[in-house]
Amino acid sequence: IIKDAAGASVQGVMLKDGSVVHSGIVINAAGPHSSAMHKLAFDGSAVGDDSNIHSQPLRVEVAYIPEPPEARIDETMPVMLDMDIGCYYSQKGDQMLIGNLEPECDELHFLDAPEEMNEALTDEWTNRVYRAALRIPSLQLPNSASGLSALYDATPDFTPIYDRTSLGGFYSMRGTSGNQF
Repeated sequence: IIKDAAGASVQGVMLKDGSVVHSGIVINAAGPHSSAMHKLAFDGSAVGDDSNIHSQPLRVEVAYIPEPPEARIDETMPVMLDMDIGCYYSQKGDQMLIGNLEPECDELHFLDAPEEMNEALTDEWTNRVYRAALRIPSLQLPNSASGLSALYDATPDFTPIYDRTSLGGFYSMRGTSGNQF
């Protein structure tokens, strides 16, 4: 992030290839990398970071399992939230997707940096599928895990940050994952 000579406002960004995009406004909407981008903006700045709330990468898993026999998920269940067990259900083709609603009983896996993410599915996959089976008795549990792990950009209370910062022309749109995709 390029700053003016005084270090008090942004002047644009320098890309990895060395090219420069000049702009008096820079909006940080870097998803799971937004925390690192925020630090980069204030590095060497003449103004202090006035942010009280920060975002951080949060590792999440989504289970893919075959839809229950005769379920017709695509016709009957576009998205369902089950707040009692902390899961949501959706569909992708003939697969049922089971994700987490971050209930208090589950440990959240915040990372210091996106590069720390382990993409392998864990016991969270098993826990999520078993919880779904409590609600959907016809659910057939597969012998092997299928799904994905990914990163959210989340704040501690899952409320997004839409704000200007003390660095002139630098704005934040962070922490929107799990709340306002």
